[in-house]
Amino acid sequence: MCVAIMCVGCEQNIPDDPNSNKKGENSTSGVTQPTENNHAYVDLGLSVKWATCNVGASEPEEYGNYYAWGEITPKSTYSWDNYKWSEYDYWDGIRDVIFTKYDNELDYKYFLDKEDDVASVNWGGKWRMPTRKEQQELINKCSWTWKTKNDINGFEVKGPNGNTIFLPAAGSMQDQLNKAGMAGRYSSKELDPQGPSNTSFSLEFNMAEVDYYYQFRYEGYTVRPVFN
Repeated sequence: MCVAIMCVGCEQNIPDDPNSNKKGENSTSGVTQPTENNHAYVDLGLSVKWATCNVGASEPEEYGNYYAWGEITPKSTYSWDNYKWSEYDYWDGIRDVIFTKYDNELDYKYFLDKEDDVASVNWGGKWRMPTRKEQQELINKCSWTWKTKNDINGFEVKGPNGNTIFLPAAGSMQDQLNKAGMAGRYSSKELDPQGPSNTSFSLEFNMAEVDYYYQFRYEGYTVRPVFN
């Protein structure tokens, strides 16, 4: 069924990614598709091309791997204790998380550098993680239909030109897998310039809605790459 799309802050002026700028063929589910650096993509009629699979997956309905924001390898558990870009500081006996990179009050870095972008590092070529603006475009300009594909729940996302991608409801990871089959949580490559440094933008959905939220940077989310 088609869901009602709830979009928070759609009128915000969202900054462009300063880092955004081998075509072949690949067969997915018997359909020949173009590829970038040996990974298939779909032209939805938007500003960027969207991958057919998550990072770590080989089919559209596969969950793939889970990554903390700004990390390029999956882990068995996800917490502030093992997050790459954080450490603890203590004030009057109170433990506080501070960031060694991507801190709004220190380095003012809001977009992941290429070496910290899991799509760029793992897939190469022109691939990268999407910006919030590009995820917002996917929400605003596409129709979203909840479906089950090979026993996996998720959304079929249809672009303005009629082409589609499938986003599985892969859930997220902390000390265990959460809400797989019920929710999808997809990282963008940016922080909120006006928000706290401990969260980043993400596209999230369940059967009833698609929306924007803020993920804690240490949490393991799936990644659907793009390029332009």
